[in-house]
Amino acid sequence: MVTHTLLQIAIMIFAGMLCGRLVKQVKLPNVTGYLIAGLLLGPSVFNIIPETAIHSFTIISNAALGFIAFSIGTEFKISYFKRVGATPIIIACLESFFAVAFVTVALMLAGCSTTFSLVLGSIAAATAPAATIMVIKQYKAKGPVSETLLSVVAIDDAVGLLLFSVSFGIATALESGAVNILGVVVEPILEIFLSLGLGAVMGWLLNWVEQFFHS
Repeated sequence: MVTHTLLQIAIMIFAGMLCGRLVKQVKLPNVTGYLIAGLLLGPSVFNIIPETAIHSFTIISNAALGFIAFSIGTEFKISYFKRVGATPIIIACLESFFAVAFVTVALMLAGCSTTFSLVLGSIAAATAPAATIMVIKQYKAKGPVSETLLSVVAIDDAVGLLLFSVSFGIATALESGAVNILGVVVEPILEIFLSLGLGAVMGWLLNWVEQFFHS
C-alpha cells in the first residue's frame, strides 16, 4: 500500500513537471501545466490516479493550502495599508459581494432552490490563491499591481469564508425550518474572528522568537 501510494505521488510530480515545462514553451505559466496534468491523470480522463487515491492525499492538499495561506498572510503589512489606504479592502469586498449576489440571484431565477442558491452563491466569492501566487512568483512580478493583487486575494478569501459560513447557516436553518440567529450568524462570525485573533497572537509569538535566531 505504501509503495503504491509513493508511486502515485511520483507519477503526479513527474507529470506536473513535464506538463509545466511543455506549457512554458508556449509562454504559459507553469500552473497551467499542473492543471492539465491533474486533469489527464485524474478519474475524468485516464483514471491513472483514481478517486479513492485522491481522497487519501487530503493531508497533502491541506498542508499545501496552509503554506499558501501563510505566504499570503506575510503580505499583510501595516506599512502597506498605510500607504495605499483602504483600496484593496474595498476592491475585495465589492468583488465578493457582487459575485455572491449575482450567482445566487441567477440560480434562483434558473429555478434552483433557495438553500442551494445561497450555498453555491457563497462559494462564488472564493478565489484561487495558489494559482495567483505561483504566477507572481514564477515571473517575479513586483510593483503596485502585484501588491494589490495579493492583498485582494487574501481579503477576498477571508470575506468568502465569512459569507460561506453565514450562507451555509441560513441554508441549514431554512432546510430544517428552525431559524436560530445565534447559530446562523453570530457563531460563524465569532469563530472566524477568534481564529484571526489566535493567528495574530501566534504571529506575534513567532516574531518574538525569531529575534533570538538572527542567522
